[in-house]
Amino acid sequence: MAKRRLPPAVWISAVFGVGAVVAGVAMVSGLGRGTLAPEDKGICWRMIATGGKPQYVQLAKDVANLETCAAHLERLFIQAGGEVSGAYQGRFLFVDERAIRSGTSLEGSRWQVFFAPQRAALDKKLREGGKTPQMFMMPAR
Repeated sequence: MAKRRLPPAVWISAVFGVGAVVAGVAMVSGLGRGTLAPEDKGICWRMIATGGKPQYVQLAKDVANLETCAAHLERLFIQAGGEVSGAYQGRFLFVDERAIRSGTSLEGSRWQVFFAPQRAALDKKLREGGKTPQMFMMPAR
């Protein structure tokens, strides 16, 4: 009985099919997401990049929400006068002279936490009182 040989196209399709499945599983499981932010509940972290890998220092605990953590980081930005980064419950926070932004990865897209009038109100509170509120929420316009 003669063995039947599969054409090369079938083998190539099988190899690419297995590769696609492996890549899909990696993406779904989060292996392809890059650096992840700490997910500790209620902890606001300051992120310091050393040697290409971020290190985290606890900035505040029992923080109510992302906006309050952003306010803590803004206080550091005002004091230090330079860019500040941090993390809160799986989200990264980035503070610079243009905006306070948040994102799910270091490399991906970011969205504004506070818009210009809100940030101005926050800055005024921080400069007047000096302390970050326990829970900070911006009023609706």
